[in-house]
Amino acid sequence: MLNQYVPFPRYENAVFIGDTAVSILSAMRIYAKALIGGELPNMERYYPQEKLLECTACFMNDLRVLTCAISHGDIDYILLEDNGKEELNPAHRAEELKALGYEVRVLRVSDPINSLKEAGDLFNEPQRAQRVIRDYEKSLESLAERIQSTVPKKALLILTIRNPITFDLYRFALSNQSEMAKTLLTDLNISPVAPDGQSFIEGLVEINDPTFIEKLDFDFIALLGDVEGGLLFLQQENRSITKQIFSLPYYANPLEVKKPEVTYLWLEALDHLHQK
Repeated sequence: MLNQYVPFPRYENAVFIGDTAVSILSAMRIYAKALIGGELPNMERYYPQEKLLECTACFMNDLRVLTCAISHGDIDYILLEDNGKEELNPAHRAEELKALGYEVRVLRVSDPINSLKEAGDLFNEPQRAQRVIRDYEKSLESLAERIQSTVPKKALLILTIRNPITFDLYRFALSNQSEMAKTLLTDLNISPVAPDGQSFIEGLVEINDPTFIEKLDFDFIALLGDVEGGLLFLQQENRSITKQIFSLPYYANPLEVKKPEVTYLWLEALDHLHQK
């Protein structure tokens, strides 16, 4: 779907901070030595070639993990995302990092098109950015008719997050209050169903026992995040699950530049569902 004509990867001796900035630069095949993010579950699986240092919230509260990591490596600069938000905006730490002697660059992010243009200017790669923009627009256009033809479906979305250090598993059902429900799923005519339960993060209901599944009405199950962990959860249910189960990508606003690719995979599952 994306990056069919983008040149060879470009590797920067830098640390990139901010989920949207990382996603935009990844679409352009521009990579860093290390990353700081936090809005994407199991972020290390999205970007296995780069070292994940910590989450954005941790960085905003304390610079020591970043500065300690840099002290052990030869880093040329730190790139900060400027997302225009009041909170969790990495660019707010720019002056403090400069005062510590680090070179800081700032990438302003908004919608994918403008963010790609900003990145093209910042890295002196306008042609690389335009290639991604062209492919992004053409891919969305090619999917428009299929998106419009979708019919309403209900889905149980199980998001499993695996701690990369301890390998502990954390499982959630996505509700209609989740960011994914308000964006991608709305476009695809999919309504998420979820049990009642604790929700420490808006739209994510913690689940530990699969017996609730038989009480819900839905058309299919989508496993997001760590699929193996999701399958292990479903196998705890003694009764056979008759609904179809798909492994599908998670989606959040920082991944908007990858929306054509994610949408295609979801449409593929819906097509298969309709054939049954």
